[in-house]
Amino acid sequence: MTTPKSEVEEDDGASSSTSSPQKSPSKMKWGEAEELTDTVVISGISCRLPGCNNMAEFLNKLLKGEEMISDKVSQDDQYDGVFIEECPRWGRLDDVDKFDAQFFGIPEERARVMDPQLRILLEVVMEALVDAGLDPSCLARVGVYVGTGDSQAWEAWSSDPDKPRPGVRTGCAKHMMANTVSEVFHWTGPSLTLQGSDAAGCLALEQAYSSLRQGDVECAVVAGASIAFKMAANMWMTEHGLGSDMPKPFDKSASGFIGGDGVVAMVLQCHETAKRVHAIIVNTETQVSRPDETGLCYPSLQSQQQFLSDFYVSLDEDVHDEVEYVEAHGLGIPDVDRDEVGALARVLCQDRAGQLQIGSVKASTGHTLSVSVLVSIAKILVAMGSGMIPANTEFAENNPKISPLRDGRVKIVKENTRMHHGYCAVNSLGMGGYHSHTLLLANEKTRALHYMASHSARLCVYQGVTEEGLHKLLQFMCNHCDDFELHSLLNETSQLELTSGQSGQYPYRGYCVLNSGAPEVHVKCFSAPLHHPLWLVFSGVGSMSPALGRSLLGLDLFHQSVLESGEVLKQYDFNLHCLLTEGGDNAFEVILNRQVALTVIQIGFVSLLREMEIVVDGLLGLGSGQLACCYMDGSLTAREAILAAYWWGHALENCKNKDLKAAAEAFRRNMKGIIQPKSFSKCWVHTSQSKAETCTIDYLVEIMSCEAKREQAKEVPSHDEHQLEAFKQVPRHAIVIEVATGQGTSKKIQELLDNQVTAVSLMEKGSDDEVENFFESLGQCYLAGLQFNPLGIFPPMEYPVSRGVPLLSPFFTWDHAHSWDVPHQEDFLTGGHGQFSQTSFQMYSYTLNTDGKYSHLLDHVISGRPVFPLAGHILLAWKCLARYHGELFEQMAVQLEGVQVHRPVILPDNGALLSMHVRVIPLVGEFEITEGQELVCSGRITRLGKSLPDTCLDAPPTSPLRKLEIHLTQEEVYRELCLMGHNYSGKFQVVTQADNNGESGQVTWTGDWLTFMTGMIQLSLLGEPVHRSPHITRLGQVSINPAVHRDGVESGVALVHVNRGCNSVTSGGVKLEGVVTVVEPVCVEPAIDCKDFKAVHVTKSAYLAIPRKASNPRWVSSLLTYPSYLGNSEDHVLCYPRFCTIGENDVAIVRGGWGRNMNPQGRGLVDWEGQGLGKMFSGYDNSGKRVIGFVPTGAMATKVYAEKVHQWRVLDSWSLQEASTVPLPYFQAYHALVQRAGIDKNKSVLVVGSGAEGRAGVAVAMQYACSVYVAAETDKHKIMLLEDFQDLKDWTFLKQDMHGEVLRRTNGQGVDIVFHCGEPGSLQTVCPLVRDGGSLMQCHTTGNVPADEGQGTVLISLLQRNCRLCHISIDRLDREIEHHAALLLAEGIDSGAVRPFSSKLFEVDKVHQAISYKEAHPSDSVVLKLGESKPGPLEVEAVTRLLLAPHKVYVVLGGLGELGLQLAHWLVQRGARKLLLTADSGKETGYEQRKLREWKKMGVTVMVSERITGTQFCAVVLITDAKKLGPVGGIFDIKMGEDCYSRVKNLETVVRDTCRSINWFIVFRRDSQSTELLEWCEGKIDENYKVQVIKLVDHQQIGCPSPWRLPPNDLEAAMLQDCTECDLCLDAGGTQERKAKNETTLECLCRLSGVLDMSSLEGSLSLNQLGLDILDIAELKLHVDKLAWFTSQELKHMKVEELLDLLPESTDDKKSEEETENHSMADLTDSDNKKLRPLLPSFSDQQMIVKLNSWPQPAMPVYIIYNDETVWEVLELARMVKAPVYGLHVTADTPTMSVNALAGYFLQNLCLNNNCEPFILIGHKFGCPVAIEMTLQLDTDDLDLVKQLICLEGSQMYVMAGENDCVSSKGEYDKDEMEEMALISFLQSFDVTSEEALEVLENFDDDDDNISTLSKMAEVKQSPRLVSLGLTSPQVREVITRYVQQYMNVCTFRPTAGTVKAPVTLIRGRQNQKGSKMPGDYGLSKVYEGGVAVHILNTPHGTVLQKMADEVMATINATVEKAKTAG
Repeated sequence: MTTPKSEVEEDDGASSSTSSPQKSPSKMKWGEAEELTDTVVISGISCRLPGCNNMAEFLNKLLKGEEMISDKVSQDDQYDGVFIEECPRWGRLDDVDKFDAQFFGIPEERARVMDPQLRILLEVVMEALVDAGLDPSCLARVGVYVGTGDSQAWEAWSSDPDKPRPGVRTGCAKHMMANTVSEVFHWTGPSLTLQGSDAAGCLALEQAYSSLRQGDVECAVVAGASIAFKMAANMWMTEHGLGSDMPKPFDKSASGFIGGDGVVAMVLQCHETAKRVHAIIVNTETQVSRPDETGLCYPSLQSQQQFLSDFYVSLDEDVHDEVEYVEAHGLGIPDVDRDEVGALARVLCQDRAGQLQIGSVKASTGHTLSVSVLVSIAKILVAMGSGMIPANTEFAENNPKISPLRDGRVKIVKENTRMHHGYCAVNSLGMGGYHSHTLLLANEKTRALHYMASHSARLCVYQGVTEEGLHKLLQFMCNHCDDFELHSLLNETSQLELTSGQSGQYPYRGYCVLNSGAPEVHVKCFSAPLHHPLWLVFSGVGSMSPALGRSLLGLDLFHQSVLESGEVLKQYDFNLHCLLTEGGDNAFEVILNRQVALTVIQIGFVSLLREMEIVVDGLLGLGSGQLACCYMDGSLTAREAILAAYWWGHALENCKNKDLKAAAEAFRRNMKGIIQPKSFSKCWVHTSQSKAETCTIDYLVEIMSCEAKREQAKEVPSHDEHQLEAFKQVPRHAIVIEVATGQGTSKKIQELLDNQVTAVSLMEKGSDDEVENFFESLGQCYLAGLQFNPLGIFPPMEYPVSRGVPLLSPFFTWDHAHSWDVPHQEDFLTGGHGQFSQTSFQMYSYTLNTDGKYSHLLDHVISGRPVFPLAGHILLAWKCLARYHGELFEQMAVQLEGVQVHRPVILPDNGALLSMHVRVIPLVGEFEITEGQELVCSGRITRLGKSLPDTCLDAPPTSPLRKLEIHLTQEEVYRELCLMGHNYSGKFQVVTQADNNGESGQVTWTGDWLTFMTGMIQLSLLGEPVHRSPHITRLGQVSINPAVHRDGVESGVALVHVNRGCNSVTSGGVKLEGVVTVVEPVCVEPAIDCKDFKAVHVTKSAYLAIPRKASNPRWVSSLLTYPSYLGNSEDHVLCYPRFCTIGENDVAIVRGGWGRNMNPQGRGLVDWEGQGLGKMFSGYDNSGKRVIGFVPTGAMATKVYAEKVHQWRVLDSWSLQEASTVPLPYFQAYHALVQRAGIDKNKSVLVVGSGAEGRAGVAVAMQYACSVYVAAETDKHKIMLLEDFQDLKDWTFLKQDMHGEVLRRTNGQGVDIVFHCGEPGSLQTVCPLVRDGGSLMQCHTTGNVPADEGQGTVLISLLQRNCRLCHISIDRLDREIEHHAALLLAEGIDSGAVRPFSSKLFEVDKVHQAISYKEAHPSDSVVLKLGESKPGPLEVEAVTRLLLAPHKVYVVLGGLGELGLQLAHWLVQRGARKLLLTADSGKETGYEQRKLREWKKMGVTVMVSERITGTQFCAVVLITDAKKLGPVGGIFDIKMGEDCYSRVKNLETVVRDTCRSINWFIVFRRDSQSTELLEWCEGKIDENYKVQVIKLVDHQQIGCPSPWRLPPNDLEAAMLQDCTECDLCLDAGGTQERKAKNETTLECLCRLSGVLDMSSLEGSLSLNQLGLDILDIAELKLHVDKLAWFTSQELKHMKVEELLDLLPESTDDKKSEEETENHSMADLTDSDNKKLRPLLPSFSDQQMIVKLNSWPQPAMPVYIIYNDETVWEVLELARMVKAPVYGLHVTADTPTMSVNALAGYFLQNLCLNNNCEPFILIGHKFGCPVAIEMTLQLDTDDLDLVKQLICLEGSQMYVMAGENDCVSSKGEYDKDEMEEMALISFLQSFDVTSEEALEVLENFDDDDDNISTLSKMAEVKQSPRLVSLGLTSPQVREVITRYVQQYMNVCTFRPTAGTVKAPVTLIRGRQNQKGSKMPGDYGLSKVYEGGVAVHILNTPHGTVLQKMADEVMATINATVEKAKTAG
């Protein structure tokens, strides 16, 4: 960047036209500053800066010139989860995830969503207050002014609507930062958050300065916070060329700056109230100036000069030439630095005698953006406090473009320079034209030469948050014991009151006695209640030391008290001072001396206690001690107490014969007039018999006489009953101080108190130092909770303190044991605006609680199971792509193509967590959605730009007749969907109405895209037949345009249009195209269980039913019983099949296929009741001739009606079995090759495929003498082809060799025709083999053309070469084409070109085996023999079914009601083709119209009658109308009602006389109806029919939202029963019987398969053969996943016996499965896991290699080397690995002297176990060095056995034993040190912190065996890890021993020399502080030549298997699969 020439060349010198102040004032002195009432000072400061956790570290690093900015942003950065290569260096803070929420009383829920900037800010503000000597609870009107930038935490945690975080709005909103500080500290002053680019801190400082000067606040907190979590947001530095790897302000090589994070807080006060002055703020101003013309938006040179000039002119004194140092902005951008220095020089260098010194802290900390000005001020304060200006780091040579540097007017501080404590300025610039300038004056108050108390013994007390921090602070005070100013400032906050009301805010208290002989720090955890009552006990006269109180005279206050007492006694010639200072050994044997000394000393103590502000709650006086006690109470003055002591001692001394009465009289006489009676206070407690309320002479005589009597009697001091009673009043948690004189009564007093009372004595007999003992006693009281001022006995400090008093903020430590949430890269809406990463990966979790946010997903039910919606998959991919591009998904238009649902996701309904992983690769537009490591949905997705497709289309034209149709209501829509098996409820019922053909409707739009798109899908399903159960598994294209949608949808309702021709659904801005529907096959289970009718009968019309569940096949009566069912069609011929070929469609129907359209197509006849099986058949026609043919479906029957064009004769040389393989394959081959491709003898043909279709293609091509090439899948198929076509021996090859062989044989030209009979997905491999102008014929063996848009590239490739692609399907051929193809096939049969294929034959009773064989060998022909080969129909025993004659009429009374329409539809399914329905006069519904139109399409004649049938005449008319259609076959009265009885009687009378053809007369009734009808019916039995009553009973399913429906099988069974009445239970539509609560896996399997006893089944059956469809498998998988992880395909083909082996032994105990689900394996106990015990490694000496799983399929083995204590994590991993897994662990016989020896021993045993076969090797933690050494030793022996090495959290150099526990082989340790480190590491694995572990080891005796002692510890023995293994004590000791040995081995490991080429993968977690200097690959690249694949998981070190086992398992399984493929 350049600056205009005129500005560059402008002279910066004195010749500038800008004027400067002409005054020459004297410097503002400190005294002058004191006189200003509005002087504002900085009194406290604290910070968090890059590499600096406090101001002390900042000061040290500045003065030492140490580096503060971290290295390049790494993948382990705690701020970011993604490595951004282009991101510049950045100054980062430590521990941004730490916060002491308990201290501030912030609940966990709130703290978790607080912006980390705010959390740190709260702590820094508190530290600054302590540094200022302020108690926040004593402040009220405090202004808080915070300068900040954007809150990236707000962006991360509030932009994703799928992950809402309550509380983010207040916890992360930037405008709430200052408000939160005020709230937490309970301040009421102004609270402002300011923003202003880089100048935010300047604005905050100026606002605070102004508020203080105006008197608006008593104190101000100025703070700033700037932390970058989203590094991509700071890429603007690089984009604009401003970023640099090394900040060098003002340097010749400066090229930009480095960003940095920072949090700074300062306390501003008026000078009068400040206790500390870091600096005086002379003035501060900020303005917005005209930006420069370079585009950087910084102020121009002229505007900066003008602003600075105005700033200094506005001052009262001209001080511009007295500014000693300027902390400049110093951005490191040459042009900006040039203008800034130029402006400073023009203003500040005029009239300056010397050079102006400048510097910039950004060279050390980086540019901290909104906090930068506060950081600059912090540097100034460092300079003022230390007297040294820190050097500008990294500065080498002046920038020659900066003329003031060139001419010497300005000097860069290159080295630490002495400061003269004058004026300093801070100059700051900001983008947008901000310019701020602050002038500071140093505190010139210097240290006093001597403070009276500096060298006196003093008690220092403080309370803290952590024990370590408090101990460190008190030790610091001991080191500065003579600094009274520091002690006074600290003492100001020693009594900090709780600001949050939390009792644990300051959990630790401590004290030390300064200036004592050997100062000792005492710290104690303080957990008692907040208030502790203080009681004083004043002891009486006892033995006293001659030096009693002598050392206490060193305390001025005590000495003064003694002098005052001496003045009272001076008139009596009593020299008190002499007594205390010079008294000899016998001085205190005199009663008078002893009595006076006691009282004087106790009064002195009282004086001390009062000055220390100690508040007393209770007073107890014993004997003469009550005199001082009364003084403390206020009932005696000091003079009265002293004189009382004097005269009582005088009386006792002078009384004769120890006459106490005489002494008492003398006392009264001498004290007369001295004592004025005063009342006792509430604190007073009597300890004598007297209960006087006032203190009188008589009271004193009484209490002292008692003491004298005990002394005369020589009694041992004891306590009478009154004293005992008094001591009982002391509270339990009280603090008792005995004001004694060293007579040693403390123990006796302690005996009278509760054991929870803290009791101390102010004087101890034999104490060497009475002063130290006094302070120690008070210190103990402080530990117990006493609040007092220990410096109250010393002269008060005159604030502010002097310059240079150490900072206090660094010593206020925090409890950072808990980590809190911080934004990670995946939390942001974008990971970098799509510029850096190639993949967007997101995980969406849904907790499906019944009342949770996602509970509505459980309302999406298909086939009775809650299934994750298809629209949900679309929404997840949409959101993931939007996040990648940095947009809200609701604002981004997208288009999805080829959306394929691979399997349904069954939702767990027990409150479990459903996790969906979405991966989008925007560069190729693909997405994948997985659940449980299994693919569930995939497709392509692209972001639509400005040119958007118009999805908001107008409705298609509507015919006039359509306008007369009545719409379906919402209830009718969901009734119809429910009957299809789609039971939607709750939020998914969004279709409000629809036309009755399902082509349009209305869907509610509430802003929920999931439910809206689901509503569109629901409308598309309404066109399906009701008896189907459709699933949409594929969408060709989905277009979503949110902007168009919002404009097109009004009033919350959207119109939806379904275009059946285009196969699309459109509404608003959403369009779904290419909807592919899969129909779940409906397997009809005839009613054969009723005992009242004949279940089986002999018939010639039946079809073969193959139940999906494990049941035997059965013949079922067919509708073809009635010839009239066919009608008068002349195109069909009756045939009798004897053999039927099983096709792939049949397998899919029986197995319940998913992803394949199984709708039968064509014009053949279909049994409406189910999915017929079989297409090709061979047998006999009606004339007895042998024929072959095919039908659309239902060939497995005794008779079929086949179209004539689909029948051919059978050659005499063919058997019927052989002939059954011919029709379809050859018909398709002729159509494809002859009709479509135009085959002739000059063309070449490549046939791909070995099945019947492929072989037919070969035969047809050879018939036309073409050049034929054949590609077979396997060698077996190649042999099979050669058996049929021996002439093609040289032209048949394997498919894998196809490409080279074809091109070689055709000279690179390719073939004319490719007849492809494989999967469509392999078309791309054959596309290059088609010659230009040729044809590619894709044959679909299932008869359906899949909508695979993935073939688009194939089609484009072919079209570019003038080729064509034809999809061959025969389902919809033109009639003429069909006849031609049939003729070609007939000619081929006659000519002998058509040859049958070899086949596998199965009898009809082995049909399940036939299906299984076809499933396993899809290319083979499988034929089912239906019966003996003889003409005529087969006679079989078939299940009886209720079949209705098509020519008869069936009357349904009430047939247009809800149940009536269902009944009518069921009659149609049973063969009825003529219906008469009656309806009461009423409004026609859309549902009626829909059903009538559907029946019309089926060829059913329906007459609707509105005649009332209540009278006999009406009954006659009704029957007459019915007979017009044909003979009456049945009457069904479902109308019910009160007139039911009369209506039925009239009808029955008419029917009996006129309808002899009737077979059924059924009456339906409800429970509540009269039994009169039943009694009448019992006598009405006709020879042709009977009147039967069916009672409808509601299904017992409470709260089911589904409509009631007639269950078809139960209805059939009821009608077939030979009884007058039976019950019919109504079913809830769309549901199935749900599983029982806490259902086990075995119970689920039995329910799904229909088999009650699994032991009765053949164990080799697969679950697929058992009849479980894809939905059944998905539901069963939810249970199996609790035991072992398998994919759906693996589970589908798993054998029953294999599954049963995985189940717990006892099926009665459900706890094992439940607890396996709810707890991790590491948390289970031995009793809970006895079923899994066989899988656990034994701790015996023999089992070194243990099999860890039971994988049933062959695969390359996996060996894991692990530690015993991690067995549960390893076992959890092993059970999910898709290969046999073996564990290797250390046993007693294993050599453990070194890693090398252990590796060799493992190799020897492993090779024996594995027969030297290849394997995959995994090392976990300590197993990694062993595994690496094993590969090195194998490489030395040239053995290539390890196909892949996977290292989990370790290498040959590092092992991550725990989250904060890194073991390195690079260190040098002795044996004892290594053992200690190993034991600490072992303890940390049991959640013991390193500090606690050290403390544990320190408590061990030197002579103890550390390992034995550790093994006996409760923390170890009771650890869930070891308890779960069920180890004995010796085994626990063995585990520890092995751990220690392995730890030591790693420390001393030196690998075998050499390198290895084996592939290696490292899986590790994020690096923490301890791992910040480790290489990313842990040094593995030094050993492995081929490179190291590093997988870094988003979890801390040492927790990969505990927290990210699924990701590890996915990597291992991918490796296993790769090895399998390679093998």
